[in-house]
Amino acid sequence: MSKRVCKTLTLAEKVEILRKLDKKESQSSIALQFGVNQSEISRIRKNKDNIFHEWQNNSHPTRKQKKAGILKDVAEALLHWFSHARSRQIPVCGPLLIEKATQLAEGMGLVDFKTISGWLERWKDRHSIKFKKQHGEKQDADDFSAERWIVEVLIDLMKDYQHRDIFNETGLYWRAIPDGTLSFKGAEASVAKIVKDQMTLLLSCNMNGSEKLEPPVIGKSRNPCCFKNVKKLPVPYEANKKAWMTAEIWKGWHIMLDKKMRLNNQKVLMLCDNCAAHVCDVNLANVKLVFLPPNTTSLIQPMDQGIIANFKKTL
Repeated sequence: MSKRVCKTLTLAEKVEILRKLDKKESQSSIALQFGVNQSEISRIRKNKDNIFHEWQNNSHPTRKQKKAGILKDVAEALLHWFSHARSRQIPVCGPLLIEKATQLAEGMGLVDFKTISGWLERWKDRHSIKFKKQHGEKQDADDFSAERWIVEVLIDLMKDYQHRDIFNETGLYWRAIPDGTLSFKGAEASVAKIVKDQMTLLLSCNMNGSEKLEPPVIGKSRNPCCFKNVKKLPVPYEANKKAWMTAEIWKGWHIMLDKKMRLNNQKVLMLCDNCAAHVCDVNLANVKLVFLPPNTTSLIQPMDQGIIANFKKTL
């Protein structure tokens, strides 16, 4: 009786087997082609997701055994970059780490490298890296006031309006840095110098997403170079030295909005951030302004629930 030979398949061979299985080839015929038992083909089929993930992140697909340290160089380079960034007080978030890891991998020739959240979480755990709010920021959000306002105030306000007539608006700062950062456990999350080149946008849309208002833009220069030969701007534009929202700009914008709603014979409810520039002494007939309670914006601001993030990705 001949002795059975145990054959170890390479990662590339396992992927080829999976492709043959997708083409409806039988397990017995594939086992015969690769010189293994049918049970081995069955195990490969069960581990399909793991095999394809390893294939995408493996620079040596002809290896016969999985190498746990195959991404070690990328992980070490990412740690070095992260340490340097935090030494300069640069805020670092998860998406930025993923983007940087991809760049480092490409520089090392790993063109098929693709990070996933699980890999990043394990990397952070190994090096005791946690997310922290930076010092110098406003006090933590008031969870109790936020929940109470939603239950006792907002629900009552919404009774008199349809979803298409309930709007929310919030500011958007161009190139604004995060108010928190990933940092080594026990290290202080200090604040870096704030980026000066900024603009302010006022984003507004209604509750069911059927109407998006033109976003007023506030810059530092009244006539920047990019406006040369531009006869008409697509959005309202204002300017001041700090490119911030002011009470005057706020009033003017809502007076124009009120006129628009009056012409459309539409009465709307506008939920607004609690901000010093957002004054309430504006006589409006068709726009009812309601301000969110202090220190609750990060919890109950509708525009912060993914709308601003998606808008930034289009810039």
